Amino acid sequence: AFIDEKDEDYKRDRIAAWHGTSYLHLKGIYVKSQDSVYIHPVKSAALCHENISVRVDYDLGEKKVKEVNKVNEVKVFYVVLAKNKILYSGQKTVNLEKADSRSGSMEISLPVRDVSPTGKILVFTLSDDGEVAVDTATFQVTACLKQNVTLGFSEERVHPSSLVKLNLRAAPGSLCALRVVDKSVTLMKPEDELTEAKIQNLIKTQPYYPPYESLDYEFCRDNGPTTYWGIISEELISWWHPRYVYPVKKKDIQNIIEDMGLTIVTNWNVMAPVTCKFEREMMTMTGIMVSASLHSGPVA
Repeated sequence: AFIDEKDEDYKRDRIAAWHGTSYLHLKGIYVKSQDSVYIHPVKSAALCHENISVRVDYDLGEKKVKEVNKVNEVKVFYVVLAKNKILYSGQKTVNLEKADSRSGSMEISLPVRDVSPTGKILVFTLSDDGEVAVDTATFQVTACLKQNVTLGFSEERVHPSSLVKLNLRAAPGSLCALRVVDKSVTLMKPEDELTEAKIQNLIKTQPYYPPYESLDYEFCRDNGPTTYWGIISEELISWWHPRYVYPVKKKDIQNIIEDMGLTIVTNWNVMAPVTCKFEREMMTMTGIMVSASLHSGPVA
């Protein structure tokens, strides 16, 4: 998809609008299921003690609706990951007996403190014949520490030599440590001050990179054409010259799940078939003769 608006013509003493060019490349995903699920982007500034709501749209397709007499409900499963660990997993039930049950929306509530600062969610449906519809999303929420700890003095301002209380509040089971230094120390070296942002940076989770998918090149070599060349009526002609063949595969549900950092072992229909692609170039007779001299010796 491309968006390209025409720029305004330049005129003296006038500012002309320049729109530039925007583009979006779309790649197909191999999915056999007629069902679909879509996770709305999560944009939330909820506080650490609050929950965020993830909205999921579903469309069960005509096949599911026709089977309403056999199956009265369909389950939508979800898995939530944060810090490279599975935090939550569950399911939502969709009742197919209602007239408008083919499509709709559902909400999944998640505690901000558990999924902070970044989380991932996987939502999928599974039919009886092994067809899967899936969607994933990554969301960012308020950066929070796991333990809810507060620290403060009983008075904001006091006279020298006055008594003041230090109030510490923490959740049960928390391990607390106090560090007391003169304020002049942090003024001289502010980079040494221990802050919540510095703690967040120390416990930052390393990004996950999915494994490289290796395709079978030998399969295409066994099934591909061989290089050929020739002369027809001693005239210069154009000639198709196969260069090489290699395997290709669309992105599929297995790739989507592995991108989440999960490993799937299943007999579901989630893998796209591997096909062989041939790269060709149009060559003139001169090019063919050069190719022949390099690979097959002189032309008789």
